[in-house]
Amino acid sequence: VPAFASFELLRISTSDFPCSAVDTVGIIPVRVSILIRIQRFRLMTVRQQGHMSRKVNFAIAVLAAVAVLLLFVSSGEPLVPYLRDSQLAPILYALSWPNTIVFNLSVGYLSSTIFWILVVYLPDKSRRSLLRETLATRYKEFKYEIVQTFIWAAGESLDTQSVEDLANDHIKFKEYFSNDRWYAVLNGIQGSELRMHELQLAMKMFADEVAYVLNNVPIDDPHVHRLFKRLNESIFRLRETETDLYNQVKYVGNFLWGILARWSLVEGLLEDDIVEKMITRI
Repeated sequence: VPAFASFELLRISTSDFPCSAVDTVGIIPVRVSILIRIQRFRLMTVRQQGHMSRKVNFAIAVLAAVAVLLLFVSSGEPLVPYLRDSQLAPILYALSWPNTIVFNLSVGYLSSTIFWILVVYLPDKSRRSLLRETLATRYKEFKYEIVQTFIWAAGESLDTQSVEDLANDHIKFKEYFSNDRWYAVLNGIQGSELRMHELQLAMKMFADEVAYVLNNVPIDDPHVHRLFKRLNESIFRLRETETDLYNQVKYVGNFLWGILARWSLVEGLLEDDIVEKMITRI
């Protein structure tokens, strides 16, 4: 594996470095790294913490169940005929507690809950699911476009299925682009402004999709939100920082190799695609 090829671009906050270091392009090969490592170590603990929205939804569901129980208990209505001689009849008679105030409050709460489900919960769930699927699709297309550009930069060509296999299988990608072929890719990008433009365009389209999701879906998981914010920041720095073409190719190649090969100089081969994992948690 090339010495500079590692997924080190999602992992460090700017507060971890002096300002002079953060302002340079040289910090970019490290930025994505620490955050990815943090995401990996916290992946299990985040599940235990849960999302605030899920806690609120659970509380609403519990209160709705209590309201249903109180609705029947406080109604004061006689039992329906088929329950009068059943084994539940003694229990229902014992729980009977006619109370107009409790009954009205229960009806009001259940009515509000139904209204909230129809107007807020279901539309939000549908929008969240749609944007999550759209982002996942954009991420797959992003990886495919990058691999295709790498292949062209190396002066080669493959059929569509082979390109998809390389984009979706990090082991195949690393085996195919190892050693001389990877350096041929970097040399091809450095010798062609078109290839660099294609890489930057693919990164911009993916970053724009991430920004759209962040702006339109409340993400209660701080770790997911932080990862996507840092991802966009890293892509922005890679695209906008003024430097010579040699360094630009090196840092962009470093960033993209880490994503597609799931490789980190700190941890070696990563088990999961962290970006893909975080998309499923939106």
